[in-house]
Amino acid sequence: MNIGILAFTTPSFAPVADITVPAFKAYCAMHGYAFCLATGDDWKPRTRKLGFIKTQAVFDAPPQFDALFVVDLDILITNPLVPLESLIHPTADIIVTTDVNGFNSGAYIIRNTKAAKSFLTMVFEMEHEPGINGEQDAMDSALKFQKPGFAAWLPQRAMNSYFYTEYPDTNGADELGHWQPGDFLLHLPGRSNERRVEIFNSTEIQSKIIK
Repeated sequence: MNIGILAFTTPSFAPVADITVPAFKAYCAMHGYAFCLATGDDWKPRTRKLGFIKTQAVFDAPPQFDALFVVDLDILITNPLVPLESLIHPTADIIVTTDVNGFNSGAYIIRNTKAAKSFLTMVFEMEHEPGINGEQDAMDSALKFQKPGFAAWLPQRAMNSYFYTEYPDTNGADELGHWQPGDFLLHLPGRSNERRVEIFNSTEIQSKIIK
């Protein structure tokens, strides 16, 4: 299976990307995956909202990939020994997780299938609908229209662990998706770049990354 990792970034994300991109590249080198880094400048003139450009990058990915692991760069690989093949469902077109609020688009695996392309087209069509505030909302809505078996839902810690202590209003969600040593990755959505850099560089994290 030919697998790639697709990440999307903007110039403002550089302080975080300086930490997370080398980790992704090392992970790809270990497992023989391709690493693709997309930016908003890759699509000019820009006709889509920023989040939907990431979805456009997925749609436009080279056809040789059988599957793409699509990630935001506020994600740090903390256990590179976990192969993506161990997360890919044999028949599902997309592999996703939920957090305490529901579906999260910060990390998902999508296969190169006709059904997946149709799904992404539906996501684009929802871009300007009322109540759709970004590609995550559009993907969440589009998933509800898919046939049974289209999506495989994994436990959050399989590929989207959080530091739930950063989100004190989540009422004990720690047990469901709180990062633990040995987890594949740590995702820090909704934090400032300064806080992300502080956490990723902390002894608490760096000392527990599996080499």
